[in-house]
Amino acid sequence: MATKTITTGGRRAGKTTAMNDQVAQANAKGAAAAVVGREGVTVHEPGKKPRKVPRTQVTDAPKDGKEKRTAARKTAAKSPAKGKAAPKAVKPPVEPASTPAPAAKRPVGRPTVYRDEFCNMLLSFFRIDVEREVEVTKQDKDGKPVTVTETVVNRFPTLERFADSINVTRQTLHDWATAVESDGTTLKHPEFSYTYARARDLQAALIQEGGMGGLYESRFATLAAKNLAGWRDQVEQTVTATVTQATVDELDALYADGMAQAEAGRNAVAARRQAREEAQLAGQGK
Repeated sequence: MATKTITTGGRRAGKTTAMNDQVAQANAKGAAAAVVGREGVTVHEPGKKPRKVPRTQVTDAPKDGKEKRTAARKTAAKSPAKGKAAPKAVKPPVEPASTPAPAAKRPVGRPTVYRDEFCNMLLSFFRIDVEREVEVTKQDKDGKPVTVTETVVNRFPTLERFADSINVTRQTLHDWATAVESDGTTLKHPEFSYTYARARDLQAALIQEGGMGGLYESRFATLAAKNLAGWRDQVEQTVTATVTQATVDELDALYADGMAQAEAGRNAVAARRQAREEAQLAGQGK
């Protein structure tokens, strides 16, 4: 009986249906179907129940209907001739376990060296207007492209953004602007120090112009004016003071009047005390 080998690589619904169709076609022609799967080989013969066999026992049948069976070919080890010692097996050298090489440390890059051209670059970066005009392509009511000019707000310049453009930090800019020579008073980069101050002034001017013109968000403009431009809220205080101008004679007169009133008070107290004592003596005499 001829045998048709069918190989299946999965259990999806589409593959299972195709496999069943191939088995049915083979059985209809009077041939057996050997389905090779992951769990072994299942043989479907016409009019019989499917049976499972080891995978090595079933291969594609030849045209004469006989099945081929494969067997593992065994090779016997040759024994040494009489009187000769068997050669010693040479063991391959054992290579030491390779240890992973330590990760190379990334060198810390040196900061960019100061250059004189940074002065012009810094001024150009901050010397901008609050707004600029750009040409934008749009469509008119007929769908045709037209070019119009629009006014947009420029990106607010910061020292951090400029420092990043030359591959340094804001602290490096500050260090360049304040660095002094060994004498402790002479600036190393006086031109950059002056340019640094001008850039801060230009930044403050943008805050004032953009904030007062309503182009910047009000809360941002207020916070930026306090932290970048040095603005502070003004608190008005009204102090009322009474100043009395008096001459020396007037002060002496006031002092004498006070002393006279004190003396009169003491005399009145003494008179009342004497009157009480006299009244007590008069009562005892009766």
